[in-house]
This record gives sequence, C-alpha cells and structure tokens, in this order.
Amino acid sequence: MTKRGKWLAGTTLALLVSAWFTTQLLLARSGVLAMHKDELQWQHRMRLVHPDAVFSPVQPVHLRYALLLAVASLVALLACAAVASVLIVGGRRLWAFLLLAAVPLSYFIGRGDANPLGLGWGMRLHGMQTWLDAGAVIDSVVVVALTGLLLALLPRRAAVVPLAPAVLRTLPIAIVAFGYWLIGNPLPDTHARFFVTRALLLILAAAVIATTRLPLVVRALTLFVVPFADPTMVDGLIQGYGTWGTYLNHVLVAAATSAYVLAVPFLTQLQARNRAGSASSAAMSAMN
Repeated sequence: MTKRGKWLAGTTLALLVSAWFTTQLLLARSGVLAMHKDELQWQHRMRLVHPDAVFSPVQPVHLRYALLLAVASLVALLACAAVASVLIVGGRRLWAFLLLAAVPLSYFIGRGDANPLGLGWGMRLHGMQTWLDAGAVIDSVVVVALTGLLLALLPRRAAVVPLAPAVLRTLPIAIVAFGYWLIGNPLPDTHARFFVTRALLLILAAAVIATTRLPLVVRALTLFVVPFADPTMVDGLIQGYGTWGTYLNHVLVAAATSAYVLAVPFLTQLQARNRAGSASSAAMSAMN
C-alpha cells in the first residue's frame, strides 16, 4: 500500500475509534441524566402522596460515572485492536477477524444477562433490550472494520507453526474447564452460558496467539492484554467493584493454554533429537 493509502487508513482508524468512544460517552451521559431525572420525578410524586414524609435529598449528577463507563468500553476496544494487531503481524489474519468478531457477538448467547463491548448501549431506560441488541451488532461491525484497517496498515508474516494441531491440543483444557463449570451449573442460565463461551474464546485465543510468528516476549505480553477485552471486568477494576484476582485468573488460564500448546511439540522434537543422537552414538560405537 502507498503512503497515502496508509495515511488514509490510519486516519479512518482514528476517526472510527473516536466516533465509537464519543457515542459511548454520549449514551452513558444521557443514561445518567435520565436516571437522575427519573429519581427526581419519583420523589416529587411521593411527596404529593405523603406530604409529611421526610425524604433524603436526591444525589447530584456525577458525569464522572458516564466518563468511566466510556473509558472502560474504550479500553476493551483497544484491547481487541491490540490482539488483532498481534494476530495480523504474526500471520493469523483470518483468525484476527474470526476471534475479534466473536467477542461482541457472544453477547447474544447471554442475551438478557450480558453486556456488549460498548457499555453505553445499556444505559437507555426505554427499549434497553433493543439498544443492547443493536449495540452488539454495531460493535461487531466496528471491530471487523478496525481489523480490516489494521490489516492494511501493518506488515504481515507467514506463520510457520501448524495451527490445526495447536487448536486440537486445546480440547483437553476446554473439556476440563467445561466439565468443571458444568458441575457447578447443572442448569445453566444465560449468564452462565455467556461466561463459559467467553472462557472457551479465551482458551482458543491463547492457542492461536501461541502459534503466531512473533517473539515469545510479545506473545506472553499479549496474554496480559486479552482479558481486558471484557468491558465489564475493566469497569469493575476501574470503579473498584471488581478484583484483580479475576483478571489474574484469566491470565493464568491463557498462559497455561499457551504453554501446553507450545510444550507438546517442543518435547516431541526434543525426544526425537535425543533418539537420533543415541542412534548416531550407537552406530559410531559399532563402527569402532
């Protein structure tokens, strides 16, 4: 691509992220103001019904809450962009589209008890479910467009590690994780189905990242970024109702998956070299 093409792609990427963030900020601000207005109206009605009752004053509007929601959404989007960049540069272009599109679309598995990538979509008091559904679709379009722009901007390498065996090696981990989850959730609800779907996506993403043609340090650092693609967890960490232990659990699962995916072929090759060395030594001894 020419310099002008890359400049256009970079400008479009910046405008896309800025427009999406601004949308989330405006939606969150509108939701905060609407909730404050609704509380004032409720208290006014209650004063008319119970004129002698004493009501606590309505808390003032803090637009900081709207900003924090928008920032949490932006962090999740940027985490998706970072993972997409690693997959593109590391030679997994198709998987960059598939995995990144699956993140916002997984909302529909937990529809009614899950959040899309942008938390601002859930701040509408009227027609909230419609806004959430539309927001999940818009988020998926934004993520796919962002990945396409990154594909035009970033250099690409050919991956050398076969992907199919690596993905198959994640099956034992996925089965153990799914079985452990199923024991505690014999009758899973929508939230439980959403949770296990995100967990399986985390395992699959870790396996694909492990096979990229990038330095080991870059792949390891990417595993620390992947959990931030969950805006609810990011919002919990920012506002204090979430714990870093949950984040570290996600990182440990991703790291264990990557280590297992890479260790199996390494140990197989090491064993083959040892056998070849032993056979060569035996042949030399026989000749002597």
